[in-house]
Amino acid sequence: MRNKHLTAGMHNLLWFIRDSDEEEVVYSKGGGWWVDITEVSGRVVKALLKLCLLRDVSDSENFLRYTLNEESIRVLDEPNYEPMMIEHLRTKKPVYGWQREDPANNPKQS
Repeated sequence: MRNKHLTAGMHNLLWFIRDSDEEEVVYSKGGGWWVDITEVSGRVVKALLKLCLLRDVSDSENFLRYTLNEESIRVLDEPNYEPMMIEHLRTKKPVYGWQREDPANNPKQS
């Protein structure tokens, strides 16, 4: 069952990454986005990155590598789970306790 908070393309790509041999999506400059030997949509990967559903595990400047994180695994396992970033965007509540500093509470020191 697909999570209602993701598009079909996003959901399918998460499953594809999870079921792949390497369990990662790789970006090669000038070569596109790849899962194993299959080229995938860069727009869908970027949408997953914007929702913080992939973890950066890059170890080189030439290749960007991303794997599933706890949020994306939970999205796949629990169809009704609302990812933290979607909840944040909908409610404007801080994610993981992060809050913007209020300049009124932090006067500049002279």
